[in-house]
Amino acid sequence: MVIRRSSAREVSALLKDLETGPATARDAAVARLAVIGTRAVEGLLALVRQGDTPAARAGALAALEAIADPRCADTALAGLDDADDSVRAGASALSRRLLDTPRGADILDRLTAVVVDAARSDRSRLAALEALRTCPVRRST
Repeated sequence: MVIRRSSAREVSALLKDLETGPATARDAAVARLAVIGTRAVEGLLALVRQGDTPAARAGALAALEAIADPRCADTALAGLDDADDSVRAGASALSRRLLDTPRGADILDRLTAVVVDAARSDRSRLAALEALRTCPVRRST
């Protein structure tokens, strides 16, 4: 089996599927973009920031979660305040994957703030709690 490099055209088509396609096309796009990895990060970040539908933004966050690129930190933090619960849950999941990055302390603080904020929805608070519950443990030596 020959493995070929993903072209910018392929990434663009997958981002379009993620933004405007039916659920099955979005799911397939998330999986493929996750496999493409860092070459898809900039487009995914733009989709999270500018996407019209919560499903597209949440899908982009799911792909970014699989990639776990440190460039995603600001977008993950902003997503914690999105108007949509599914986007906030996706941002929490992405944030968990970024706790080992240089922005890990900022992310930890924000996830903790979400968990204790009684004004937030239960789903958002539980997603942040799950991110904290499954965070990597560092042991001092």
